[in-house]
Amino acid sequence: MTLTDYWMGHTVDPYQYNKFTTLEPDYVLKNAKIAAQYLDILTHPTLQNAEKLQSLGKENEELRGDIATMRQDLTRLQGLWESVLQKKITKAT
Repeated sequence: MTLTDYWMGHTVDPYQYNKFTTLEPDYVLKNAKIAAQYLDILTHPTLQNAEKLQSLGKENEELRGDIATMRQDLTRLQGLWESVLQKKITKAT
């Protein structure tokens, strides 16, 4: 489209967007550095946090196992408590 506009005598870049990097190089560099932290796949925070996320997943699984064990222990203790109460009731009567 740009080439045909040029051939037709139209102004191709009236706002000089194509020259922006040469007109304001410091501004472009400053903003490129800001954008780079989100575009760089090697240092992106999401990738850096992947190890932490994996670690938290393992910890979560361990805690879920602990909770399951505690539930089993609670069920066993409830059974023992009920038998103790039953013995006390039997002795009292």
